[in-house]
Amino acid sequence: MAAGKRQIHIQNPPARPGALRLAPERLEVALAGRGLGSRFTISEGVGADQLPDGARDAEILFLLTKTPLDEARRVAPKLKWVQTAYAGMEKTVPSLPKGLLVSNASGVHAEKGAEYILTAALMLNSAIPQFIENKATAAWEPIYTPALRTRRVTMLGVGAIGGAAAVLLKRLGCVVWGVTRSGEATVDLDGVVDISGIDELLPKTGILVSTLPDTPDTDELIDRSRIQALPHGAGIISVGRAPAFPPQWPRGAP
Repeated sequence: MAAGKRQIHIQNPPARPGALRLAPERLEVALAGRGLGSRFTISEGVGADQLPDGARDAEILFLLTKTPLDEARRVAPKLKWVQTAYAGMEKTVPSLPKGLLVSNASGVHAEKGAEYILTAALMLNSAIPQFIENKATAAWEPIYTPALRTRRVTMLGVGAIGGAAAVLLKRLGCVVWGVTRSGEATVDLDGVVDISGIDELLPKTGILVSTLPDTPDTDELIDRSRIQALPHGAGIISVGRAPAFPPQWPRGAP
């Protein structure tokens, strides 16, 4: 490593189309734009959770893999700060070494996450999955569906992504209710309840959206009985953690 420079290491996932990665050259441009280019050297690892030996002098780590933090500190004993690419920290915190600063990407994915939810809602409402299935079987079956605004949406979690999605859905005329731990939300909704109010909302829900994290409180929060409480034809969109739903769901779901 160049004398007097601090090392930043980027641990990227395997290179493939659509993979979330941080290009070293983009970080170099960002640092240079802030007059910090001469203070850092950048290394990169690709395709593995294990940090390479080239990261051993790193003090800062941009982590886009599932590398355990205690293992990262073992390879890079000088490590002081880890920036993850994800909002969820459930699998990271248990292996957090003492004295290591970790920051997540909460809020960074709000715009894109909201666009994904809106896209999924439009696809479900327009029966696009059924059209795709019919195409595969060469079946001609006209399907007529109402406008999205006729669907009542229930948002499980109204954080950065859920809140941004709610704004987009309301712009299209949807009635949007939120479910949060506190029973409050920072965006304008048609109503908000705490977790105890879920069962009252489900029978009126046309599209259920989950942005829930993986915590003991959310484990199988939407169990099979609650899925069955949804009206016939309701859609479910999950951009949160899978354990909020039953194991093996939706395969074999009622």
